Amino acid sequence: MDAKELILNYRELYKEFKAKTYEEAFLKYEEEVREKLKEIDQEIQNSDDPDLATVKQAANFVDAVRAETICNENIKFRFIRKRDLNDYRLSMVFFVFPMLEKSQLQYAMPLAESILRLWKEEKLGDVEIGKYETLLKGFKRSLTEIFMGR
Repeated sequence: MDAKELILNYRELYKEFKAKTYEEAFLKYEEEVREKLKEIDQEIQNSDDPDLATVKQAANFVDAVRAETICNENIKFRFIRKRDLNDYRLSMVFFVFPMLEKSQLQYAMPLAESILRLWKEEKLGDVEIGKYETLLKGFKRSLTEIFMGR
């Protein structure tokens, strides 16, 4: 099992997020990756050096994102790479990091922190680790303000 599988198909996640509420989209993502995340956590626990295994999983994740976006650099229109990175950042902020935090697995947060550190080292953009409950409250508050004028 590899941490890059946590990103799944970010384009589909993004469409779901636009078409449905954040809560529905997140719960679908959680259902799809829960077992994968448990397997990754178990592999890290069973390794001889859990810290190194965590960093390797994070590197696999970041490398998968870079491979996807770098191949788009060869395309005539450069905006495609920027759009892809923005989509990945949104997926990480709204799905990957909150799922890792919410899972409460032993190595989930060390994995999230390693992904974040490597992401910033590669200068792939500014992202932070967020909590699902905080994001959900923000969406609900924003929608209430839009529809109730508050």
